[in-house]
Amino acid sequence: MAKNKYNRDYRLIEEFNEKGRVRTDYEYIGNPWFFLTDSNIVEEEKRKALRCVLFAGAAFIAALIPYSGMMHRLWIALPFAFSALPLFMLGDLVFTLQRYKEPMEHRHADKLNNSYPARALAVLYLSGIALIGEAVYLVLNGVQVPGDAAVSFCTAVIVFFSFRLFRKRAAFRAEEKSGSQKLGNT
Repeated sequence: MAKNKYNRDYRLIEEFNEKGRVRTDYEYIGNPWFFLTDSNIVEEEKRKALRCVLFAGAAFIAALIPYSGMMHRLWIALPFAFSALPLFMLGDLVFTLQRYKEPMEHRHADKLNNSYPARALAVLYLSGIALIGEAVYLVLNGVQVPGDAAVSFCTAVIVFFSFRLFRKRAAFRAEEKSGSQKLGNT
């Protein structure tokens, strides 16, 4: 069912090329999708989201560099490590978001309406759990090696930027305009 979700939005076009071979292409015939907010605001939020993802990704990589005693605790290391996957997936979506222009296709709008908030929330949730674990570790043990403070700082940076990315979800909401409605940005 999910595999064929967007089948009705496309039409296959078969053409013959110069060599007489059949070339199959597709054409989007579904209803156009538009952002709910003004296009200038959306473009600005796209740039801000890109910076947030880059800073969060850099903080994640920077947290892996120093030796840290707290990363030897599974209740800290596992949520931190598992936050890498949704962070990578969110980064991929934000990078492709830079190319989305109005009117959008249904599959692009679906990613923005459904996948973007879930990915941002997953990063926020997992890195937040890791930060809480790090705070408990620091209260119980203190800073034993300088890497503990660096990892805690980097995790706090990831939490901060993932929270900002999650708050941007409203700017990227999209809505379908049917063929009978006037096309335009509202």
